[in-house]
Amino acid sequence: MKSLTIILFSAILVFFSVKQSLCAVFVLVEQEELAMEQVQKFIDSVADLGVDGIVVDVYKDGRTLFPSEYFEFTYTYDVLDEIIYCAKMKNLLVFFNLDIFRIWTQSLSPSVLSHIFHRHKDWLLADETGRSMSSYSLEDLRERFGVEGYYVSPSNREYGFLIYGLIQELSEKYFYSGIVLSGVSVPGSRWSYDVYTLTEFMRTNYADPREEGLSGLLEEEWNCFNDGASENFLKRLLATADLKGYVALRLEKGFMPASLIQSDLADILVADSNWVTAKNFPPKTLSDMIKERGSSEFIVLDNARDILRIIGYKEMIRIAMDQIREEEARK
Repeated sequence: MKSLTIILFSAILVFFSVKQSLCAVFVLVEQEELAMEQVQKFIDSVADLGVDGIVVDVYKDGRTLFPSEYFEFTYTYDVLDEIIYCAKMKNLLVFFNLDIFRIWTQSLSPSVLSHIFHRHKDWLLADETGRSMSSYSLEDLRERFGVEGYYVSPSNREYGFLIYGLIQELSEKYFYSGIVLSGVSVPGSRWSYDVYTLTEFMRTNYADPREEGLSGLLEEEWNCFNDGASENFLKRLLATADLKGYVALRLEKGFMPASLIQSDLADILVADSNWVTAKNFPPKTLSDMIKERGSSEFIVLDNARDILRIIGYKEMIRIAMDQIREEEARK
């Protein structure tokens, strides 16, 4: 299965060309770093780069970055509303980024006791012994299992209702051009022994996957069930939620079921290579990457603050965007 996943991932550009309906260059705005009085100047500087729009984190590490009835909001003002207003004045497209199943990625556990990590430990994935991810340190998960965070089970219907509610709130409160769904692949079948996944599987197959001597056919069913869990979660979500504009699916490195890559869930697939950590490249290299990909793919530069701070980035990105638009005008 892993080899098949790797093959399909290397061929992602084939799928990308078929599914994509928006060719654009965006920058990621990490709004938690912005004070209200800094927003207008910051967005003006982003617009000056010549990019098509911004991607803004709205649900990250299991917490909302906007006032929500579902989570405790730790800020005294709504920075997201100000970012959207300033971006609209500059004719920038605005996409919201939601990190769906990955609910914590930091070494120290969340300080807010109402966080999912503390309040709903049973929502997290569990190993074959039934031990929740929350009982492992992040260092253990990374070093022993190659897992980069704590994940909620995609078979958890309660969590599905929560994400549905967040999207409804976003659609009611804010103007946006589309959403990006990140963190949609979970770490694989070895972490699929949480009560939600087990219950869902046993309800339809009348067998416990933990039993010894599981038949080959039933074992195959168990693997297929786990491969399709994320896809089924997203299908239910996208079929019922009130979504505006485009839906983009970020395909990150790691365990990515083939069915999810090939599905018709999203308008746009964002290959991991197109979510570019800006500070990892010199300005000229970054500019060349934009020119090569910008005319045919959805690319996200992570993040705006680095781009505006590091000498040479602004100039080189502007040059790249000008060349892209000149080529588009000639077509």
